[in-house]
Amino acid sequence: MSLLAESNSLKKINMREKVPMTVKIKRIIYIIIAIFAIGFGIQLVYNFVSGEMIKTKNTYVTIDTKKVYYHAAGAGDYTVIFSNPIGTNMYEWNKAIESLDKLGVRTFVYNRNGYGLSDGSEKMTPKEQAEQLEKVLKKAAITGNYILVGEGYGSLVLTNFAKEHPNNVKGVVLINPINEANKSEYHNFKNLMSLGGKKIQAIGANFTLTWLLDKIGLATNYPDFEKNLTNEKEKDQYDWLKNKAPYRKAIYNESKNLYDMSSNSETKGMFNNIPLYIISNIKDNPLKDLGSKDYTTEFYTDYSGHSFASENPKDVSSAITRVVDQAIRINAREKENNK
Repeated sequence: MSLLAESNSLKKINMREKVPMTVKIKRIIYIIIAIFAIGFGIQLVYNFVSGEMIKTKNTYVTIDTKKVYYHAAGAGDYTVIFSNPIGTNMYEWNKAIESLDKLGVRTFVYNRNGYGLSDGSEKMTPKEQAEQLEKVLKKAAITGNYILVGEGYGSLVLTNFAKEHPNNVKGVVLINPINEANKSEYHNFKNLMSLGGKKIQAIGANFTLTWLLDKIGLATNYPDFEKNLTNEKEKDQYDWLKNKAPYRKAIYNESKNLYDMSSNSETKGMFNNIPLYIISNIKDNPLKDLGSKDYTTEFYTDYSGHSFASENPKDVSSAITRVVDQAIRINAREKENNK
């Protein structure tokens, strides 16, 4: 403070230099960049540590430079191929497969790009994912006859597969399947907002933002699937991987496919000559028209969650058993008629 000439009053002098607005903006930008850089560095360490801790005994094949992990078990004339809904992985089918030991079939589970240890990829349509599945089966030397079992989004991958390989498919189980004709159920404002959140999580997984969102309960999660992971190693693997970019990107890409309904595989009568079993929370499901009256079975459930197979494995194994039994009888009848 200083005395003013010819005055008894005091004047306060501001000793701090006024910072120009451009400098303030630059400082804010530098702080933001630093936060992103620190987050990115932490994510790199997290990715490295998780990679060392989650080794698996499952096998993989390389398709278009991308690793795709799978597991095949058992032996028999029929191979049951499983395809999971968005957000889950091959472990969803563990309990159902355990109940198939005495059925005399081979089982095949795999992780689409971004799930489990399978490499992430750019967005693929359900048709492209079906084409990739065909390549995986070929490299793994898994030949027909196929029984297809798909839940939710996984049903789209398998109907696309069946459309391209009808002669190799001998039976189908669809669990809460996606109806391609019902576009308004997926292309709406609510799902657009959800899609935006998943996009943020896909990007945020590169610098720990998604990890933080998950810790405070704001990230997309699949509780029915997670709580049924009873194997500690499999649970640890999922917990380590669920906030990495490949997984969150896979969720976004497949959710975007549903929003755009970028699939055109379901045609009336496509399963006319093979057994079709539909497990659904919709009574008189319109997708029954994919099959014939003689070989189609509908099973109604009031389950409205995201992972029916994890919560109700016995219902899934019962459906598979019925379809396999029907496929065997149909095959025997065809052989008799061809004599």
